Amino acid sequence: ESMPSSGIKSLSSDGTNWAFSQSGDVLSISGAEPYAKIQLYSAGGMLISTHAVDGNGTLNIPLNQLDHGVYILKTTSTTFKIMKR
Repeated sequence: ESMPSSGIKSLSSDGTNWAFSQSGDVLSISGAEPYAKIQLYSAGGMLISTHAVDGNGTLNIPLNQLDHGVYILKTTSTTFKIMKR
């Protein structure tokens, strides 16, 4: 299975149209539920940061402080696995 450059392995089945892209050290998310809270966790389950989606359903998460590896993005209804390369 080939993985997109963002390292996103699975997408939502909650009815939203999530889209991910990565430019440099910024992960951009669109199609999320407006004003949703998104939490970023390490693969070991440690909460790293919490972010709020804007009213248009978009969010930019800076990744420059993160080591390469696997991370979990969690909303109230969906969980995504991402990989920083």
